[in-house]
Parts: sequence; C-alpha cells; structure tokens
Amino acid sequence: MRSLAWAGMSVLLMAGCTAPAEPSPPHGASAEPLTPAEVARQKVLAGLTEREDGPYQFYIDNGTSRPALRGSFSSANNRSIEIYDERPVPGRNGFATLVALRIGQPLWVKVELDPSSLHRELGIPTGFLRIDQSRLPPQDLLPQLVDEDGGDVAGLREIVTAASNLREEETRLFSGTVDLRTVDPAGILVPRSVVDGLGERALVPLRLTFGEDRELRLNDLFHLTVTLPDGEVHRALYHDFDRTVLREAPTNAEPAPDAVYDLLEATAPA
Repeated sequence: MRSLAWAGMSVLLMAGCTAPAEPSPPHGASAEPLTPAEVARQKVLAGLTEREDGPYQFYIDNGTSRPALRGSFSSANNRSIEIYDERPVPGRNGFATLVALRIGQPLWVKVELDPSSLHRELGIPTGFLRIDQSRLPPQDLLPQLVDEDGGDVAGLREIVTAASNLREEETRLFSGTVDLRTVDPAGILVPRSVVDGLGERALVPLRLTFGEDRELRLNDLFHLTVTLPDGEVHRALYHDFDRTVLREAPTNAEPAPDAVYDLLEATAPA
C-alpha cells in the first residue's frame, strides 16, 4: 500500500508580492468523498491484498503472442514460485516445456523436450538444473519470477491502479478501461512488444472479478481480462488459495550446461 503524504501549503509569488495562502480546512473536517471509480478501485485492491500472499495457483494467458503460463506461488517462509512455460525449439521440429522454480533467491530450471531425442541431440540433461543468475537473470528468463509487488505474479495491481472508469457492475464484478502504455512494469500480462505495436490503440477495456465464479466453478479466485482492439483476450487467474502444494528445493541439482543457456536465451519472451 502506498501512503499519501500531506504536502505543505505552497506560497505563491507574483510580481514580487506574496499571495495569501489557502486557509486550512477546519479541524475535524472530513475529506472529500471518494468517486465511485475510486471506491471500486479500493475494493478491488483490498480483494487482491487478501489473496496475493498465497499459496495459490495461477494461469496467465498472453493471447496468441505466446503460450499460456501456469504455476504456483507462496510467500510463506522463502518466497516460492514455480512456472510452466512452453516454447518452440529454434531450428528443430520440436517443443520445450520449461519448469522454472525459484525458492528465495536460488533458481532452477527443468527442460522437457519433445521429441525426447532432442535431449541427446542438443546436450540438455533431464531433471532440475541450477541456473547461474549472473549469466541469466530471472527477469530475462520470465519476468513473473521477479517479485515487484509482493505476491502479485501477473502484475494485476499495476493494471488496476492504472485503470480508469472502474465501476462495479454486479457484486465483485468490475469493468473499466486501461491504457496499457501506463502500466509499469509492462510486459507481464500483455507483452511489451504487443503494447508498443498498439500505439494510440493501447486504451483497452478490462473486466475483473474476485470471489466465487460459477462459470469457472471456482469458489474463490481473482480473475482479470483485457481485450485488445482485434478482439484478442489476455487474462490472469489466481485460484486454489490455501490448497496449493508447493515443490521443495531440488537436491543435488547440477549446474546448467551451456546448451541450456543457449536454448533459454534463444527462446526468451519479447
């Protein structure tokens, strides 16, 4: 939560004369009432704050720009995040499923190649491998691995904060608009390259719900979607709060060989 500091009264100097300062509000006077949009924003952010520490599972759909991410998160003890990502193997007719695991600061990656013959061909072992973060920082592997604002893996707090015209249509069902160019950090839900390509069209509608979702048959979730001008939908879903089982740190994991870094750098998200 960011606190707002009360700025001191300014002194206006005009033509060498000092204008009288604005009078202070009477002692005990109430602040101006919040607009409906701000009331809605505070309600959404409170719902996110209640859930963002986890543990929970998440699903991040980046539209057609790249395969969806899924994984789990918890802030208990050491921050723990596990992400599954699928990428094509450059120059080969195959795919790599990456399992990125970060517990506290250490980072491990497991690469599952299809077809499996690519493991031998590319020299990539199976099982978890320890990543040298001086060679490959976590944010270059997947930006979701970096803790920018607590447990909000998909950066939804920044989207809600930047949203305008936010309103509650039904109980815990909200809609509004957001200029994706003003969301910082960018690129977590909608890739930066996509936002840059939108230009002036980056002002897009959003919808958000938290709590029970009968359509998805989930008792408790936090679900946000933004719809691009071409109709493509990007979404993030947090669910299974307090029921998520997290992986323990791999034991006896070997350092990742050069072939793993070559693959990860060649397939890094834009």
